[in-house]
Amino acid sequence: MRLRVSPSELARLLDTGRIEETTHFGPESDAKLTYALEHTTQREISLRYHSQEVTVILPTVEAQSWSEGERVGIYGEVDIGNCNLALARISHRQIFDCGGR
Repeated sequence: MRLRVSPSELARLLDTGRIEETTHFGPESDAKLTYALEHTTQREISLRYHSQEVTVILPTVEAQSWSEGERVGIYGEVDIGNCNLALARISHRQIFDCGGR
């Protein structure tokens, strides 16, 4: 899974503890997928799936370090049981002002 996070989204994540987006695949109320990013006091990256929502959970220490430094992303592997390993890649996208161009 790869998530791209803008600087303002990263600031909001640190402020509120969670950011999310939803993608709709049709007019039905259940034809959607919400993907979220949270931070908590846990020590490792983890994933949670529940009812059309995938949440990547980061350690607060990692999220704070990411926002304060030059790191482009956070990368981690999460054991998802009988399906081997899933790779969570979360990158901090730099947004450049091009003077309205």
